[in-house]
Amino acid sequence: MQSAAVVVSTLAMSWFVQPYLIAAGLEVRWFGVAWAILYETVGFAAYYAWRVEKRLDSKITILAIVAALQAGFLGMSLLPLFFGFSMLKIFQIYRGIATPTLRNYINLLTESGVRATVLSVRNFIIWMIFAILVPFLGFLTDAYNLKTALL
Repeated sequence: MQSAAVVVSTLAMSWFVQPYLIAAGLEVRWFGVAWAILYETVGFAAYYAWRVEKRLDSKITILAIVAALQAGFLGMSLLPLFFGFSMLKIFQIYRGIATPTLRNYINLLTESGVRATVLSVRNFIIWMIFAILVPFLGFLTDAYNLKTALL
């Protein structure tokens, strides 16, 4: 369930990148560049995730991921929009670390006979939570503002 909560938070943040870039005043023609930078960041972080996990133990890695994701939401909601992109980049680093690391933990802790079922149920839970949460966050954005929704 913790894995699902982490993934939902990264999906929700990804869902808010475009509105955030608009609010920051980035011209639409630069959106592709911004997305490329963010996805390159995720890719590099995912590639080196095993090194991070090797240096830290699993509990510290999970705590660091959760703390960084929470700091990302807070930073993007409280900091001026210009600095928020830096927080978004840090958020993407931890997104890249979280995805392979948490999936690996599930693989290590689950017997092979039920592993596919566990991963399928995890994905189902992720998308169910996402389907419930994101419209609410969209409502908060429309009713108040993007920073309130991110908070």
